[in-house]
Amino acid sequence: MSKDIMILVINLGSTSSKFAVYKNETELFRESIDHERELINSFPTRNDEIPFRIDIANEFLKRNGYHMGEFDAIAARAGNLANAEAGTYIIDEAICESLKTRPAVQHASNLCPIVAYELGEPYGIPAYMCDAPSVDQRWPVFKVTGIPEIEKYGGVHSENMFEVAEKTAEKLKKKYENCSFVIAHMGGGITYSLHYKGQVIDAYCDDAASFSPERAGILPSVELIELCFSGKYTEEELKRYMRGKGGLVAHLGTSDAREVEKMAAEGNEYAALIYDALIYNVAKSIASLAVDVGGDVDRIILTGGIAHSKQVVNKLTELLRFIAPLEIIPGEMEIKHIVGCTLKAFKNEIKVNRYKG
Repeated sequence: MSKDIMILVINLGSTSSKFAVYKNETELFRESIDHERELINSFPTRNDEIPFRIDIANEFLKRNGYHMGEFDAIAARAGNLANAEAGTYIIDEAICESLKTRPAVQHASNLCPIVAYELGEPYGIPAYMCDAPSVDQRWPVFKVTGIPEIEKYGGVHSENMFEVAEKTAEKLKKKYENCSFVIAHMGGGITYSLHYKGQVIDAYCDDAASFSPERAGILPSVELIELCFSGKYTEEELKRYMRGKGGLVAHLGTSDAREVEKMAAEGNEYAALIYDALIYNVAKSIASLAVDVGGDVDRIILTGGIAHSKQVVNKLTELLRFIAPLEIIPGEMEIKHIVGCTLKAFKNEIKVNRYKG
């Protein structure tokens, strides 16, 4: 009889720390800890959050009666690792150093592998990450911008997107490699990907398409340049404005779509306007990816927390049904995906990459 594998899962978001405990593929316990935005914004940089996030993880373990020595492996949400290849990596010092000093993009997910390594290393517990959002399979034509020095970045919520793509392919009784999906992960940041014949050939990171609950999204370039040189914000302040304080937060003071829907229902016309604008921008972003393949799309998949909203789903269904039927898989399934990859890596059932920088 094979030994049970105990896995600690670490999934850190911009204003949350999520942990889970798995025995093989069975979830034993899960907890999500929310953090006040003011607290997170008090850290000058993402790296300054590391000790805080490690303390949160240790408190989670202690509060729920677990000890690091009980675990065989750690499954971490992937960070935006520069020069990453597709597949699963064992997390080591080289990965942590890269995520601290030269990540492909700044994001809270970069903290996950670092915290996982710091927790596991003293006990000799291996930590893994898979399908880093910085892995780039896009066709070259979809990376070009009007300024040669700037290339479009395509980092997305890859773990969740791969999981919902595989689930939808199974539902259609087709192989993933034979499917065409446009996927929108709608959370604090909204990202988009086009899966075509087993490859993510185009994608929009949360800066390169619609605004979202916490992101400013695409902005008029001249006005943005003027704002950069206005003296109103420092470089770091403006980056935080774009990624964390933009979107719904900037307009309405909240990133909670449920609160915005309530405000609109209670007669707040401005809230209704901004929420409608968000939905239309999401629809346009999805439709623009469908253009890449001439509308040859099997399903448009909506996932992430906002996919729970009937108002959003109904309006997007109305706007996008001319392209393809919609598949709604609300919430986040990245934990299931990274646990599966971690189990296979721990059992040597798949190739495990070592980061080369």
